[in-house]
Amino acid sequence: MFYQSKNLFPMKKLLYFLLFFAFVSCKKDEVPTPEAFCHIVSNKVQYESDSDNYQYEDVITFNNNGQLSSWGPNNTYEWTGNQLIQRVFYNGQLQSKSTYELDASGRALSQITTGIDGSYDYSELFEYNASGQLTRVVRAGNYASETVKEWSGGNLVREENTTAFGDVRTSTYTYSNLLTPKTYDVLGIFGKGSLVLRASENNVYSFGASSSYTHYTHDYELDVNGNVLREIIVGVSQGEAVQITIEYGFEGCE
Repeated sequence: MFYQSKNLFPMKKLLYFLLFFAFVSCKKDEVPTPEAFCHIVSNKVQYESDSDNYQYEDVITFNNNGQLSSWGPNNTYEWTGNQLIQRVFYNGQLQSKSTYELDASGRALSQITTGIDGSYDYSELFEYNASGQLTRVVRAGNYASETVKEWSGGNLVREENTTAFGDVRTSTYTYSNLLTPKTYDVLGIFGKGSLVLRASENNVYSFGASSSYTHYTHDYELDVNGNVLREIIVGVSQGEAVQITIEYGFEGCE
């Protein structure tokens, strides 16, 4: 999901953030306190390319029901009944608010996002197959689009996103033989995720007669419990070499 944004936070950090949540989607079991279950508490990102280098570290927190409460200083999550409200900040100022309606299983059925100046307002509807996997996302309002997801062998293998302007992004994925750990899912509202960790992805963007592409491979370092301690993403984005190294911190995993 490569959504365009307006002054939410630095674009490359936003793209990483959306990529991360695109990889993970499973429902967590409720637990009494955050300390009582194995969970991620931080991620440190090092971005390196031919034209840019930077790094940052985010602290990740959960509420007493084991639900995501905050991701870094710019994203907060409020859970109330069958609703999830996500607020996005930049430099301490609220930029957008997204309200998700959840079903009895905790899956997102729809969401409405409003921006501070109206230029980032949109809504989405989510559809799932009989296996509980997300198969279609229809977006209305700003940057209207439709995303269709294809699954095979328990893994997401292809996505096609078509905008109201006719632009198309087609993504295909291959997979490793490493099981996806429960801790890799931090939001847990988009149905069942892929059974194993992603090995590579190819993205082709078509804009009328023009096109561009990105390609990435993923390598992982795991702990004894199968949690991802480090993920290294290497690839090419529009002809530029890119490497993203992500280190995860955990608590309650002994």
